[in-house]
Amino acid sequence: MSASPSSSLLDIAHLIDESLVDDPADVAFYVVDDPHDVVLGVQRLHDHPCVALAGLTAAPDWWAFGLRVHGTAHFLDGSRGPEPIATTYLLGCDGTSISILRRGAEVTEDLSGAQGRIPDLCRQILASAVEAAS
Repeated sequence: MSASPSSSLLDIAHLIDESLVDDPADVAFYVVDDPHDVVLGVQRLHDHPCVALAGLTAAPDWWAFGLRVHGTAHFLDGSRGPEPIATTYLLGCDGTSISILRRGAEVTEDLSGAQGRIPDLCRQILASAVEAAS
């Protein structure tokens, strides 16, 4: 890819977020960066990602792997009631990660390296591609 890895990841994460804005399904996706094109593979998940993706290992040519999942935000201060959210998380083979949180029309980017079950699952899946490239 000609752009920096983090800007390319951000562009791809936004593409996934915006393309699936009205889709209630959780999805897994991977990115292959070949010399002539960027290939994006997308798979709907019919179970929790930890169950649906158990045992999955990344192909050696996967440049990035991510998940778009839905949940509910609960505000600990009680300022408002629960709200539906969608999170798009994308992890590159170089360890760069992008997280996009969508609450309705409000979109927040996090480039600081999200922690939790979804990032851990992505790291576990992508580790096989990183090992193969080493």
